[in-house]
Amino acid sequence: MADLATLFLPNVPNILSKGSSLEYYARTRAERWGKSLEEAKPKGEELEKVWERIRALFDELESWYAKSKGAFLVGDEPSFGDFTLAGYLQVLKIVQGEQSDDWKKMSVMNNGRWIKLLSDMEKYASVDH
Repeated sequence: MADLATLFLPNVPNILSKGSSLEYYARTRAERWGKSLEEAKPKGEELEKVWERIRALFDELESWYAKSKGAFLVGDEPSFGDFTLAGYLQVLKIVQGEQSDDWKKMSVMNNGRWIKLLSDMEKYASVDH
């Protein structure tokens, strides 16, 4: 999932409120990565290699889901793995935006499996008290 995070982490400032949150995020990531947010965004050939690895990972995940007798990794009820994967997908969708090339690529990958997963997980997205 590190490659997926590579796509969205540099764009987190797009959804942060301006001011101290934005400054803190930019400063601490630059310290951690040794480069600015803009420099951290994969581009060109590097971006293509990131997408190749993401496709390979999600092809493998697809093979796991295909073995399940239900909509989720281990059947009809979601597991920790389903929640983790759906969380990464939701972050990509929110941070990159639904109209982004990244989200469009992800939404059609593996015949729309990941959009379906998010849809199937929707009923678990909130809890009524």
